Amino acid sequence: MRSRIVHTLTAGLLGLVASAMFVAAPAEAAAAGGNNDWNCKPSAAHPEPVVVLHGLGATYYEDLNFLQADLARKGYCTFSLTYGDYDGFPFVGGLKAISESSVEIKEFTQRVLAETGAAKVDLVGHSEGGFQTLYVTKTQGISSRIDKVVAIAPPTHGTSFAGLYNLAYLFGGRGTVDTVLKRFGCPACTDLGPDGDAVKVLTDGPIAQPGVDYTIITSRYDELVTRPRRRSSASPASRISMCRTSARSTRLGTSVRHTTSTCGTWCPTLWTRPTRAGSSAHSAHRADLR
Repeated sequence: MRSRIVHTLTAGLLGLVASAMFVAAPAEAAAAGGNNDWNCKPSAAHPEPVVVLHGLGATYYEDLNFLQADLARKGYCTFSLTYGDYDGFPFVGGLKAISESSVEIKEFTQRVLAETGAAKVDLVGHSEGGFQTLYVTKTQGISSRIDKVVAIAPPTHGTSFAGLYNLAYLFGGRGTVDTVLKRFGCPACTDLGPDGDAVKVLTDGPIAQPGVDYTIITSRYDELVTRPRRRSSASPASRISMCRTSARSTRLGTSVRHTTSTCGTWCPTLWTRPTRAGSSAHSAHRADLR
């Protein structure tokens, strides 16, 4: 009976993830010159190419597709991939273990650097992709090649997936829930759960890396991942800018409830010089990225 309940709750968790992350049809491709164009060369105005990372259950052509297209129209060289998907089924990404996907993202980033000739890149991600912008920068040895990190609604300290994780624990315990999630093909789900392996790695010591500018964007209406006050963070090791919103809708192409107001054009702190960490405006959040 208990096993049946755990399976039911886990299926509900996976269903919630799928319904929250899958988004509208891909946006119309941007004009030639910046959207997954390997011939694109960064301009003096926008010297860093932008690597865009989708959330759990999404793909490169959805989730942040509108933002990517908008940045390309503005002259940025933008690149995206579907990471963490399984061979033969490229329609759902972000499922594999965070540590496994992070290597994939690192290699893709290195290819972007090599093909464009850029000295550094910017990493932009939503949800799991936001987590990966922080995780890759910290763990993959390429922080010196990353100029800016923009994390949109990242579950930096883990998420209960709107409380379903906590409910599942009541009936099966952490080990049982983890086993079921992995059996369903979503190691990333357990990695990002409370005290998940990836969360422990990310939060063990400083998160922010020297020389990298961080922008963390959160929404007070986010109903899926950890509360914004836990995700928002700063560190004296680098720069950080906070952008919070009370908007209930979005033009990003992401889920309405698990996102923020749109970025770049609509969030004035994005791709501008962030406020130095340690200022009075940000001191309350300093501990989260230490």
